[in-house]
Amino acid sequence: TGAMLYGHVGYIIPGNKSKTRLQPYLAYSNRSIDAIDDNENQFKLGTNFFFTGHHSKISIDYSNTKIGDADANGLVTIQAMIFL
Repeated sequence: TGAMLYGHVGYIIPGNKSKTRLQPYLAYSNRSIDAIDDNENQFKLGTNFFFTGHHSKISIDYSNTKIGDADANGLVTIQAMIFL
């Protein structure tokens, strides 16, 4: 058993749907599991790039994760989604 809190918010910048549009976003999660003494906190900041409406997207984000008393770890993630 345990508890988790997760929040994610983003805003797509208005513009012409046939051109590239940006959607910056921010996410936060906190996890506490009774069987493990270490809590986890994660902060994420990123941007979605939409091309030709929603037919393709590239996401780039940076996350910072801290588990218990250990040093925080940073990670950059790049993802692509293409509709065929």
